Amino acid sequence: VYLCWGTTDGGFATSGWQNVIYMGNSWGQWGVFATNLPTFALSTTYRCRAYATNSTGQDWSGVLVTFHTTVPATVTNLGSYRVRRSTSTLQGKVVDTGGDTPYIWFHHWRVGGVSTSVIAMGRLDTTAPFTTSLSGLWTNTQYQYKVLSSNMAGNAWSVTRAYTTLSTNPINRYVTVTGAGILDGATWANAYGSVEDALVDCTFRGDTIYMKDGAYERDYALTISNYPGVRFVGGMAGSAPEPGPASGQPSRFVRDPTFVTRLMYIVKSTVTLDRITFAGGYLTADGADGAGIYAFNNSALTLTNCTFRTNVLYTAGVQEGAAVYHSGGRLTVLNSLFYTNKCLKPSWATSCHGAGIAAVNAQTTIRDSRFHGNVMWCRHYDLFGAALYVSGGTVTVEGVTFTNNYVYGENESGPSANAFGGAVHLTSVKRVRIASSYFFRNRVTDFGATMGRGASLYVTGTTGV
Repeated sequence: VYLCWGTTDGGFATSGWQNVIYMGNSWGQWGVFATNLPTFALSTTYRCRAYATNSTGQDWSGVLVTFHTTVPATVTNLGSYRVRRSTSTLQGKVVDTGGDTPYIWFHHWRVGGVSTSVIAMGRLDTTAPFTTSLSGLWTNTQYQYKVLSSNMAGNAWSVTRAYTTLSTNPINRYVTVTGAGILDGATWANAYGSVEDALVDCTFRGDTIYMKDGAYERDYALTISNYPGVRFVGGMAGSAPEPGPASGQPSRFVRDPTFVTRLMYIVKSTVTLDRITFAGGYLTADGADGAGIYAFNNSALTLTNCTFRTNVLYTAGVQEGAAVYHSGGRLTVLNSLFYTNKCLKPSWATSCHGAGIAAVNAQTTIRDSRFHGNVMWCRHYDLFGAALYVSGGTVTVEGVTFTNNYVYGENESGPSANAFGGAVHLTSVKRVRIASSYFFRNRVTDFGATMGRGASLYVTGTTGV
């Protein structure tokens, strides 16, 4: 028996083959013969036939066996993207498998460091780029990485690329309703399509998130927790050079009507909101507060040129602040509009405080703003301040207009109910200043057996006015 092989088909004569190996004799029927061939050239196609002869004649295998030798895979380093202060994303791509799908690893290290992180990516082909996200990086630090591929032909490396994480200096991030480009938020052309993604970047004091105008639909509350000073600027045109001009239209946080949710939840943070509308927040859980914004744990919230409309609380128990509920810390409202926000009763066991704003033990300042058509309605318990309810802390109101705000007692309120302050109710406030403000057609109406007082303003337990 002979095995004939080479880079070309030698046909049915041993003299036509580049290589002929004698495999021995005395092979019986169904005998299996094998041998190791010498080293092949890489990326080369070979052909092979078997030839047998005995005293009665000769024969060739009918099938021409063809095989192609492999080479190390070719892999490219696509560079990093979404580089942030402490995170980044690495990219690579298999350009050529070399005939055998390779295993892939990222090798990543800090320049000047003593260790290399190795991230196994598994076995990958040329279908699509591959990525891995890193966290826990040092700020303002240079890192490098390269990609290793390995198949049966051996190992191959990509080039090495470097990147530098961001410093703690203030940064800007850009968000549109649908996102754009590579979605890294660094420019309008590559804007994030999610406010949450921008918040991941903006964790240091002075960071700003610019939002193009449009409706940002929420099916759960946007949570801002332990942020030392983040600013949202809405109503942007979304054009370069960044940040670019305002569009004249706001950015709007609106509730997906298939969900019951507030729009924003702020915990122990300093937040500034500019040119943003909050519309349609809706809560039904007993005792829920703040269908538009709920801020607490000594947060400092500044609202500038903002609008709050048709935010609704529809809960049993005490409900406070259909548009904004703020507990502790500091609340500043400038040149903003609150209208048609509502606290409504699902049952007799409802008490309503502040359909526009409810501020509890906070330093509250409201200037050059308007409250219009905010409504509270219950049957048996208290109705305090359809536009503004403040309990504890201090309050300054300057240049504010209150029109057509009212509380409605359904004409069946029980003797324990009190309808105090059709527009404003202040209780146990340490210091009050109300100046250059206008009250018109605010009212306490249909309160039946309740005590109705202060169609515009009701103040009780306050030590300094």
